[in-house]
Amino acid sequence: MARARLVALTRLVHQALPDDDEVCGLLALMLLSTARGAARSTRTGALVPLAEQDRRAWDQDLIAAGVALVEKALAAGPLGSYQLQAAIAAVHAGASDAASTDWP
Repeated sequence: MARARLVALTRLVHQALPDDDEVCGLLALMLLSTARGAARSTRTGALVPLAEQDRRAWDQDLIAAGVALVEKALAAGPLGSYQLQAAIAAVHAGASDAASTDWP
């Protein structure tokens, strides 16, 4: 629930500051992270490493929205920390499995 509120708040900040590349990167990072939420932990709450997550459980709509924001933010100007983190998350989200991750 708290994550949903933070995403909603970040969406509002992005709407207020649509040309701020770091806000765009932060929103992208939050969407990409939220997209993996269902696969991040077991029913008992144990964390599931990224390489072991069931990628079919990832929310593809959130991934698409996050990737679109990353592409917008990266094209706009100097690279900030949120843009970089979102770009890394987008690379993970674009791979069909851990072995297919485009590390370069």
